[in-house]
Amino acid sequence: MLLVEDDPDDRRFLQWALRKSDLSVTLRIAADGEQAIEYLSRAPEPLFLTLSDVHLPKKSGWDVLQWIRRQSRCSHMPVLIWTSLPNPEGAQKALQLGATSYFSKPSTVDGYRKVIEVLSNHLQD
Repeated sequence: MLLVEDDPDDRRFLQWALRKSDLSVTLRIAADGEQAIEYLSRAPEPLFLTLSDVHLPKKSGWDVLQWIRRQSRCSHMPVLIWTSLPNPEGAQKALQLGATSYFSKPSTVDGYRKVIEVLSNHLQD
């Protein structure tokens, strides 16, 4: 799984939640959109999922999503978009660009449990 996130706290909280869960996933991290595209371009095997923030340095989460959808190798990979500033326009844009889902970044332990549930559901597909 690739996490595209520039906020160290959000990265740390997701890593914590994954460690506390039963999910057996290898987490790769890109701190900006450019790193994400570089990693996905050279990843030896397709990842099962990408979780990306919208607001990133260099290239946005929207840019990453569009790039993924244009690649035959990973075009069907679930791409989850999370943001600190959710809005209806963002949800509509996510849908138009082919995101699997769009949601608020969690701010509680229970919120991170729900994110892990979503990730788990995609692992089972």
